[in-house]
Amino acid sequence: MNSFQSFWNNNYGDLPPINYVLRDYFFDDKWFRIHSLPNSKRYADNEKEMKVILERQNELISDLIGENYILLTSDFSETPSELNIQLNKMFPDDYDSDYFINLSITSKKWSRGSIDTHLRAVANDEIRNLLIIDTNQNRIIAPYDGGVDVFLNTTHERDYYKAKYKKWLSSTNNGL
Repeated sequence: MNSFQSFWNNNYGDLPPINYVLRDYFFDDKWFRIHSLPNSKRYADNEKEMKVILERQNELISDLIGENYILLTSDFSETPSELNIQLNKMFPDDYDSDYFINLSITSKKWSRGSIDTHLRAVANDEIRNLLIIDTNQNRIIAPYDGGVDVFLNTTHERDYYKAKYKKWLSSTNNGL
């Protein structure tokens, strides 16, 4: 855990490891989003569509994340765990009482399909913050219910992968 905290502090400073914060506050030039279903459909209506979501996300993760990575999950709570972010101190305009994001960090080895349970839970809006972090390449994949936000190390990397996954991108001007 100390090596993760050191990695995070060196690369992201005080920014919390929360998917929407990364997107909104820091990474305009290193971020892009893919949609997990054709035509930007948000939720799967059946197992066939869920299979498309899992196939797309596993392909993207396999392409961008190395063998060793960090899986970070979090839960919102009114009581803190050992590793937490106190939201009302970090974002006083948004939270007026004690509210925490309790983090769980696990070092893992990547294999296709190995986190399908997590990806499925995110797609069904059962997990709100899941980060797949390659600390060696400084890449973060943040699935959400509808797609995946991708944070890369350079604008050049972003442009390359954005072109590679062009068919999966949003058609909106802001990329959402």
